Amino acid sequence: MKKIKIVKKASQTPILLKNGDKYDGVLQVFDKDDKLLVELHCNTDPTNGYQGGEVAAGEYIAKRVTRRDGRTAYQLYDKNGSDILPSTRPNPNHNGKMVIQAVQIHIGGLNWDGSHGCITIPPAEFADFLAAMGGEKEATVEILEKIAQQEQVSEEAQTTKKTRKKNA
Repeated sequence: MKKIKIVKKASQTPILLKNGDKYDGVLQVFDKDDKLLVELHCNTDPTNGYQGGEVAAGEYIAKRVTRRDGRTAYQLYDKNGSDILPSTRPNPNHNGKMVIQAVQIHIGGLNWDGSHGCITIPPAEFADFLAAMGGEKEATVEILEKIAQQEQVSEEAQTTKKTRKKNA
């Protein structure tokens, strides 16, 4: 099973959009042998001005789904199969509870990130995400806060790059 690792606000080259949204997270996809397949920008918080939740750091399961617009996405579930996940902030859509529901990893937008709490990937990078996923129906997801994990992500990426050069 593939693994998706997301580190919030860890990109050293964030993409700023017209409305002030940012693709400022790092999303990595690893194969079953823990080999890094791709590293992309992502967004993990709702678009500017939207009052909703933001998925908390933790471990989740992602299942491939088809959105209403026909596009592929991966919906997050907890280990018990629930799509109601912990949130980092009170969510007015759930009476102020610290939860968020129906979080997906999906394509974002060019003018705004396309997120009401989902994890979005810039349009120019989304095909690379789908290619790395290779049609997998399910993956493990680890979401981390930047503070404690940014160095670990960079270290893993450097190790993978060195291995690729060595094997080339």
